[in-house]
Amino acid sequence: MRWGEAAMDAATVKGVVDRLARQGLVATAPDPEDRRRLTVTLTDDGRALFAPPCRHRAGCLGRTLAPLSSAEAETPRPPCWRVWPDPPAALPRP
Repeated sequence: MRWGEAAMDAATVKGVVDRLARQGLVATAPDPEDRRRLTVTLTDDGRALFAPPCRHRAGCLGRTLAPLSSAEAETPRPPCWRVWPDPPAALPRP
């Protein structure tokens, strides 16, 4: 999945976005390049609600990936043996 994609069908996404909009957490606007689509952006209230958990998740991810080199951290599947030095015997090591 790429950034901006969701693993939901269009009807489910529309329902979620509509509920978030009613709560004042997102705003929608016509996509200037494709009239069939809407762009969805966080409102100030949405940013206030979602920013703390996002910062926390980013911090956790940073600490988890800290033992890796930049190249290893950017791979789709970084080597778990570098992040978890004492994995259970069932996990293969290089």
